[in-house]
Amino acid sequence: MNPDIKITIYLATGLPKGVREVRIDQWSGKTICGPRNALKDIIALPEIESGACVYFLVGSADEGGSL
Repeated sequence: MNPDIKITIYLATGLPKGVREVRIDQWSGKTICGPRNALKDIIALPEIESGACVYFLVGSADEGGSL
């Protein structure tokens, strides 16, 4: 692992549990993630509308996740 690679997290809503954009140095892509109640806002982002891939991670509270 290269110790010089930097990961930058932008808090789009200003909240750590809100919509976040993650960028990794030396990688042209980016990751956008957020809570379920922000899905409408995430889908409306220009990056998503331009044909980006979208992945949904789902689970239930009894599997250790939070709803």
